[in-house]
Amino acid sequence: MLRRIARLKSIQLHSVTGLVACGLSLALGLATLSFTTQAVAKDSGFHLEEATIADIQSAILHKQITTTELLELYLKRIKAYNGTCVKQPYGLLGAIEPIANAGQLNALSTLNLRPASRKYWGFDDRKARSMTDKVDNDPKMPDALEVAAAQDAHFKKTGKLIGALHGVVMAFKDQYDTFDMRTTSGADVQYANDRPPDDATFVKRLRDAGAIILAKANLAEYASNGARSSFGGTFCDPYDTERSPGASSAGSGSSVAANLVTCAIAEETGPSIRSPASSNNTVGLSPTQELISRDGLMGAGLNTRVGPICRTVEDAAKIFQVYAGYDPTLNTVNSSLGS
Repeated sequence: MLRRIARLKSIQLHSVTGLVACGLSLALGLATLSFTTQAVAKDSGFHLEEATIADIQSAILHKQITTTELLELYLKRIKAYNGTCVKQPYGLLGAIEPIANAGQLNALSTLNLRPASRKYWGFDDRKARSMTDKVDNDPKMPDALEVAAAQDAHFKKTGKLIGALHGVVMAFKDQYDTFDMRTTSGADVQYANDRPPDDATFVKRLRDAGAIILAKANLAEYASNGARSSFGGTFCDPYDTERSPGASSAGSGSSVAANLVTCAIAEETGPSIRSPASSNNTVGLSPTQELISRDGLMGAGLNTRVGPICRTVEDAAKIFQVYAGYDPTLNTVNSSLGS
């Protein structure tokens, strides 16, 4: 199955195109594998690969797929393709050796699943949404599957979507606060509590619109250069697993390119939205800094920007429109500091 060729015109907010797409199996480095995981919901004809936000919401509205079934299709792809992509005989942070056509990406470091669901799906403890809360049974912290089930219940009762991003499954670079998942910017130390007290402002806006936060994306630790963190390990380019997937937000770009999530959020100080978008043949939007609140961003600097990575310009714009805008809480904080 051939991926469509992105035909994107240059736009002022840095939308980025990458290389012309090859077949999906080539894009994932799977040419040598004897199986495929073409994600089709039942016999409905809905195909997950390359599905846009409009495709997903149309399928939900026409009852081709439920939000829970959609999420499970993404989990199946994560299970198939998010394993270790390099040889690491000396451990996670020792010398590594690339693997040609590895068929794995290691793009996502943390999954938003409660312990029982994570074990049911066969993900190890390293993917737990908190390393410090082993029980993880707070009803005020629903996991991705519980959020999906709530959206299904809402749709069944009303026949309407819960918001502009109903059914949109997302990953966030592990540099942004999420109250229900560990947020350590890729670092691995003995935290007393690895969860922040609340969501970043833009994260809450996305949740309120219906976005389902499924994962934290791997990153170069503390947004440094490279493609490795002490917690998540090394991650790879889906088009060529022996090449770099881009700058520090590459886990966000790779997860979108491999259809592990619908869209992801990246962070840019230099080219950390544009570079992974280009390397992964996706669309990255690096907005003017003042358009997006940087509340809840670890390591916020003079030039850091919060931007979406999706497969199309339209989808990136839909994500952006939901969370762009003035943040009155930051104004209150700044006023207090200045008084």
